[in-house]
Amino acid sequence: MKRIFTLILVFTSISFFAQDKKITFLDLAGNYIQVPKSCKATSEYELLACDGTSIQWSYYSEDLLQAVSEQIITSYEQSAAGASKSAFSAKSYGGQLTGVKFEQKSGSHMTYQYFLSGKIKDKGVMMTVGTNTNITSMDELSGILKLIFEEIG
Repeated sequence: MKRIFTLILVFTSISFFAQDKKITFLDLAGNYIQVPKSCKATSEYELLACDGTSIQWSYYSEDLLQAVSEQIITSYEQSAAGASKSAFSAKSYGGQLTGVKFEQKSGSHMTYQYFLSGKIKDKGVMMTVGTNTNITSMDELSGILKLIFEEIG
């Protein structure tokens, strides 16, 4: 399990440093999402610090999706002492994603980390979202999150 997680981090790092052109669209299971003008994508699968939100996703076979998801959540849970954890679900491009939300105080404000997995267009997707927004309904979504999620809960 640790080997899989290490390999994922290595491949993500390699793709991060190999970028030499501006990414204008994100690719979420064949759905192309335009990168907002004020944001910079590091790959077709990752957007960092875009209006207070970072989001990334990876694709896995059905047999690896659950194992990788559990490993990432467990690793984050161990490193985020004091964070409260709750169930979270959302729909994205017709696919149902389920997972957890971690809520943690960071200085004088709250931060939220979402770990979601499921299938979008028959592709196993593991998605992580870090934001200052407590997403409880579609009304709280703005920017890139409004383009990615079509339903909350």
